[in-house]
Amino acid sequence: MPLIPSSLYATLRQLIDTDAHAAMEQAEAALENYGPDATLLCLRGHAATKLSLWHEALRCYMAAQELDPESPAAEARAMIESILEFSAPDMYNP
Repeated sequence: MPLIPSSLYATLRQLIDTDAHAAMEQAEAALENYGPDATLLCLRGHAATKLSLWHEALRCYMAAQELDPESPAAEARAMIESILEFSAPDMYNP
């Protein structure tokens, strides 16, 4: 597998803030070209999170965590899980 240029990571980080859809597409293309990579998966998860694609974000974070248990994906995964588990019954009974 070819080495992933660090500039790709930087580009994806910037793109997540400006065009998360494009960031997801570029991350997916990079994963196809370079193979599994925890950082690429984590960045794709961040883009999915920004788009509120919770299950896709979880999938990316879990895959990143499998590749690198020390990855920041573990914290991001816990955050998404807490969002999905959130329940506020008072909001439904004023």
